[in-house]
Amino acid sequence: MNKLFSLQGQVYMARRDPDTGLHGALLDIGNATKATLGMTREKIDHKESTSGNRTVDHQLTKEQKIEFAITLDHLKQENIRVIVAGENRPTVAGGAIVDEFIAGSALAGDFLKLGSPNATLITLENNNVALAAGTNYEVVDAAFGLIRVLTDMAGPVTASYTRAALKATTVMTDEGAEYFIYYAGLNTIAKPYKKIGIEIYRVQIEPAKAFDLIHEEYGSFELTGAALSDPNREDDPDFGAFARILDISSSL
Repeated sequence: MNKLFSLQGQVYMARRDPDTGLHGALLDIGNATKATLGMTREKIDHKESTSGNRTVDHQLTKEQKIEFAITLDHLKQENIRVIVAGENRPTVAGGAIVDEFIAGSALAGDFLKLGSPNATLITLENNNVALAAGTNYEVVDAAFGLIRVLTDMAGPVTASYTRAALKATTVMTDEGAEYFIYYAGLNTIAKPYKKIGIEIYRVQIEPAKAFDLIHEEYGSFELTGAALSDPNREDDPDFGAFARILDISSSL
């Protein structure tokens, strides 16, 4: 039987409750161009000193570690939250914004930014005096909330507008989050494709070391994390402390 393999598959993750060990609904995190498990076992050698040969006669396991890495090229709000170790905040309702301070003063050629994106019905005042769009200022991009100043403004400059509902993700506010990760893999050499699953019970993912903001080709980002031992499973021989591989198609 042919035992060659070439794997592809889908990776899912779910937040894990650190107290109960249970995880929530799985999230499809999109296309992964690379996913790896790295397993290391650090040992200490004991050398005998009686024979004169200085041979190693025993090894003591000092540490066992599993590391997980994945490269994704789909940008989704949940992925962004994991990338930046942040939190998806509740959607802020849209509504009217009145007399929002946006600058102490401004010179012609400066840019002003509204406090909220996706603004409509934008009006500005300079020291409580209404300004004229097209004469004193120009809305460059209402989606970004950017305004170009056309004439000097002594200030204070305030804005009134209507904002749309807004979703936002904070950055570096979610330390120590734990995830359950499930890999639904396919051996694409076998026909029909053979299925293999991998469960990693408890992973702490580090924020991305680099989240590129300018691209000349398809963008991607790498997530890495450490698989921690799961106290709810480590004594169960059917699961083990870190992870298990599921021979779904009986092909291994």
